Amino acid sequence: MLKGGLLAHYTLGYYHTYDGRPTFEVNPYLFRIDQDNWVRAGLPVDQRDFNQVLSNTQYRRAYILLEQTNEFRELP
Repeated sequence: MLKGGLLAHYTLGYYHTYDGRPTFEVNPYLFRIDQDNWVRAGLPVDQRDFNQVLSNTQYRRAYILLEQTNEFRELP
């Protein structure tokens, strides 16, 4: 069971520290929106290299949303 997560499709941005200063990083897909219903449908995020990027982090698990069945699956 998935209890919570951060879906890139619904993330407007995030705060982090850069050179000792708080910085807000905007989701770059906000600038590529070409649909009127993005608030409900989510941002069009390209995740083709997601597994490679994830393997370079300290995260241990990731899940995907299967749009056809609206269920979450853990990535292998």
